[in-house]
Amino acid sequence: MALVNADYEFIFVDVGKNGRLSDGGVIESTKFYHKLIHGQLHLPNNTDTENNFNFVFLGDEAFSLHENFLKPYPQRDLSYSKRIFNYRLSRARNVSENAFGLIAARFRILHTPIHMKNPENICYVVLAICSLHNFLRKRDTSYTTSTSFDQENLITKELQVDGKVDWQDKMLAKGKA
Repeated sequence: MALVNADYEFIFVDVGKNGRLSDGGVIESTKFYHKLIHGQLHLPNNTDTENNFNFVFLGDEAFSLHENFLKPYPQRDLSYSKRIFNYRLSRARNVSENAFGLIAARFRILHTPIHMKNPENICYVVLAICSLHNFLRKRDTSYTTSTSFDQENLITKELQVDGKVDWQDKMLAKGKA
């Protein structure tokens, strides 16, 4: 389980949980989640941010809804604006998926089971990979190039008619949102 910022950097990593646990169950057992729920993360106040928005984390359907934790609307009987919201949230969540893709592409050890005499050391290997990834993202311009990332033009006024893109309705009709 990891939190990734908009620059594809790992800001929180929790390793060593059983892969059969749900994402919701894994996150709820972390120190991060405990601090989030009890207001101990020292997040900026919404008055400290541009447009007075809350600082939020993005998750999928498995996570519990919280003031600072956004997740998609349930898929049944969604209004048009909620389907657009789910699509936009999905696109934003792809940043974390892409960060995992970047480390898997660079650190091939992650493609197979890692066998070590002491299985607890596997956690340290994964944490070291995440730290090295962050270091290389900041220090080595050849580590990732612009072709390493999804490209999409920024669209302002997303839910207003003048911000609408021509393919938006097609994606919604196909159930991609």
